Amino acid sequence: MLKNKTVDQIISLMVFLSPLVFRLLLDISYYTQIVRTYGYIGYSMNTTFFHYIISWLFLIPFLFFHYNFCLRYKFSSIVAIFFLFASVIPNTTLYAFMPVKGLFIVWLLVYWFLFYFLLYILPDFFTSKIVRVPNYVSVGLLILISSVIIYVSMRYTSLRLWVNIYDVYSIRWDQESWGLPSLFNYIIMAAGTILPFFLVFFFSKRNMILVFSTILVILLNYGIGGHKSVLFSLVIAVFGYFFFSYYSLKYIGIVFIALPVFSLLEQILLRSTNILALFIHRGFFIPARITQVSYYFFKSHELDLYRQKFMRRFGFRSPYDMDIDHIISGIGFNDYGSRANNGLFSDAYSNLGILGIFIIPIVLVIILKLFDLCSVSINEKLFFGTAVSCFIALFSTSFSIALLSSGLILMMLVLYSVNFSTFSVYKGRSFLILKSNKNCK
Repeated sequence: MLKNKTVDQIISLMVFLSPLVFRLLLDISYYTQIVRTYGYIGYSMNTTFFHYIISWLFLIPFLFFHYNFCLRYKFSSIVAIFFLFASVIPNTTLYAFMPVKGLFIVWLLVYWFLFYFLLYILPDFFTSKIVRVPNYVSVGLLILISSVIIYVSMRYTSLRLWVNIYDVYSIRWDQESWGLPSLFNYIIMAAGTILPFFLVFFFSKRNMILVFSTILVILLNYGIGGHKSVLFSLVIAVFGYFFFSYYSLKYIGIVFIALPVFSLLEQILLRSTNILALFIHRGFFIPARITQVSYYFFKSHELDLYRQKFMRRFGFRSPYDMDIDHIISGIGFNDYGSRANNGLFSDAYSNLGILGIFIIPIVLVIILKLFDLCSVSINEKLFFGTAVSCFIALFSTSFSIALLSSGLILMMLVLYSVNFSTFSVYKGRSFLILKSNKNCK
């Protein structure tokens, strides 16, 4: 009994300190790898003792939030933990070595503290019998998505099954030349999030015919545009089904800690930088750099007010002739041909300025609370891939694009209408009455 208690205490301490360990390793990686390998695109060592200490103090309140979300068994906890390790902490490391003038670090703290505080204190939405969503809704969506993918694949690619993950740009250019209707493009993009969920659902029911049929449609979808996220979502969904449980939330930090460790070992032992390029630089520091550049640019330029996003549908015209993602890429990386797309703080500040720092965290919390509602009676193994896709969508692009193009709204509807779980199951469910937290340990 005493031994078990000691082990639990060690695990609890490990969970509490894991963000700090990851931060330290990112600092080491930045100092020994990023500056030397990618210094030519602007990374530098331009820090002071004051800025370095501030960057560490920034993390103190998030240790509490991280520990508690590791013990909250919900969809939103998965996304919140990923946000901390993939966005919050890398931003503090970059600020430590490349501090931004002005109140950048203050507004960044306000943004993230407001998000985690509201997600922590606000009660859950719960279900009643006011609005019912029958199960055939999700079946109808599956048929619609599959039909569109099969039709587009048959008409434009002759049912191309593409598995090459390196040579994809040629087929992406093909897709852009087809001039598909916007509805088709939305469905094809949303399929990358929705179909992997159906795959593991059918596998849980041991319906192998539908399993292999779904895999076929996923591969056809990849053959249409060559978007690697389609295959990545598939792999993560399968991984989550076999290996994830709410108990393993506390070990997500260990996975992130392993990345800079293996990156350093790879460079020392193998003289290669694959992990550095794919995860450390591309996954952590490029988004952090985009966040800094977005703040720097829009502090002195007109806000876009989502006029390059959903507001253009209502006739509003952006003051920028060039896509903002290209402008930020040009300023931050001297490459106006690439897209520096980013979500979260960048999305908030570039569109709404300081007001967005207070509004967008509320929007994100509402989105995640709705996902909690929609997934409350679903086994976590089945929606882990969906939670990761939700994180990636909100992390990498504007929330409005994530809801529509990435299929988050449709995914909510699918989760809400699917009727299976290890808990009690409802034939119909509804929005939005408040209830005290449930399924929370």
